[in-house]
This record gives sequence, structure tokens and C-alpha cells, in this order.
Amino acid sequence: MAKKIGIQTLAEGVETEEQFEFLRSIGCEKVQGYLFGKPLPFQESIDNIIGKGLKIASLDWQQYYAMRLAALM
Repeated sequence: MAKKIGIQTLAEGVETEEQFEFLRSIGCEKVQGYLFGKPLPFQESIDNIIGKGLKIASLDWQQYYAMRLAALM
């Protein structure tokens, strides 16, 4: 359904290769979880991603989420 309306999907809590392969097989574009690394402070996360040669998702949404979080408080 998400693809039909142009929304990318993100799966959280991916811990096994089996979960990762299943999510890829159904077209999930983004995943995160312990399979890829433990939680890190922001800058360490960025350094880790760059060090592995991975792409960093756009930070354009950072302001949006900051505003949403501020509205909830």
C-alpha cells in the first residue's frame, strides 16, 4: 500500500539476516536495527556510516521532525 501512494518504508528492530532478507524481498527500502549496529550518538553514527561507505539519508527531514517533537512537548 505504501508504494502505491509513494511512501518509502522503514523497518526498525532488524536483528537477523532472515528478517533483513524478508524485508528486502517485499520491497522495504530502509532498515535499521542491531544487525547493522548498536545505537550510537549522532556524530558517531554519521562517522560509522561514512566509514563503511554507506549512503546517508537526506537530513532535509531533520527540521520537520524537530518541529513535530517541539509541538508534542
